[in-house]
Amino acid sequence: ALVIIQLVCNLPPIAGIHQDFCVYHAGVESAWCGGSPYVLGRIQSTAEQRLGSEPGGFPCGFFLPPSSFIVLAPFAVLTWPLAGHLWLVLSILCAVACGSLAHAFGRPPANRPRWGFVVAAVLLCPLVQRSVSLGQTPLFVCGCVALGQRAFDRGRPILGSALWAMTAIKPHLALPLLAAAGFIGGWRRAVGIGFAMGLAWAAGSVLLGNPISVSLQYFEHLRDSHKAVGFNRIENDQIVSWNRLLAASGGPAIKLGSLGLIVGMSVVLSLLWALRIRRATPPPAWILAGCVAWGLFTIQAHGYELVLLTLTAPYLLRLYDRKCYADLAVLLGVLAVISMPREVVVRLMLATSAPTAILSYRAGALAVFCAHLALRKPR
Repeated sequence: ALVIIQLVCNLPPIAGIHQDFCVYHAGVESAWCGGSPYVLGRIQSTAEQRLGSEPGGFPCGFFLPPSSFIVLAPFAVLTWPLAGHLWLVLSILCAVACGSLAHAFGRPPANRPRWGFVVAAVLLCPLVQRSVSLGQTPLFVCGCVALGQRAFDRGRPILGSALWAMTAIKPHLALPLLAAAGFIGGWRRAVGIGFAMGLAWAAGSVLLGNPISVSLQYFEHLRDSHKAVGFNRIENDQIVSWNRLLAASGGPAIKLGSLGLIVGMSVVLSLLWALRIRRATPPPAWILAGCVAWGLFTIQAHGYELVLLTLTAPYLLRLYDRKCYADLAVLLGVLAVISMPREVVVRLMLATSAPTAILSYRAGALAVFCAHLALRKPR
């Protein structure tokens, strides 16, 4: 019903510009036509022509790995904007999958509420609306996790591994999810998903040409061009990780590279593993929420990637089942702060003469969320 109302009234995110997915579509289409998607100016020019914006209107670049071509190839053979509308449909279906997971994950049937309310909450979240409007990927990643977990629960490990492997469309988001798979399902599950990710990378590289040269070109492009795009700089307040919080509090602007990302992730996951050992068999819902939240705080994540926090819904429902209402209220309050549109916070800042550091509110709220998960896990 929500989607039909948005469609009839031409409301966002149905009427969104799908700007980011346009970049993805242009990159994969360029590869199909024999060109390299890892050329910054070419992709930006194509996207601007399709969206009707002025040259240099928005900085963009194709930074997805070769494995993303396995997911996006079916869309690249379609014309724009048909591909953008189909991606919108897929994103909405992924929201339904997330609601279904929250309805069933680790909960006895007697405690399962009507999952339609969970789906409605996901679709109406301003952060999700913005992500869908831009045509971003986090909701697709969440849907792959939800459907993959359902496949694992039903004894279909190959299908589950293939679905979880699709999260590697954004490698930095796949890292904490790969760890969550290992914590929940054991090392065999993590190895299976890792193998499926490697297979997707190899297949995508073969589609683009020489697998070795394509992989080297991707890493070189990531190193040289990623920070050239303004949206990816630590100075931008849409970054939500610890380095943005440090910069907002007056500290140095530390720019995370691949090595820093891997080291930070390893430290955090080691701490989570220690917590898992010390606390007798924490629920899988807590493990999933912990890996996702701490992973986002460790990597240099963007505001729209906080959509992955929808995967904490099973843990929130478990708190409700156990009548831990105080913990539930705190986490819901933090999620409400994270979901506030940036425009609202800017107006509040101008009206109250608050310091500009308040624009890093999402990074601060995510830090509170992570700390609560680590310190206040109920017995």
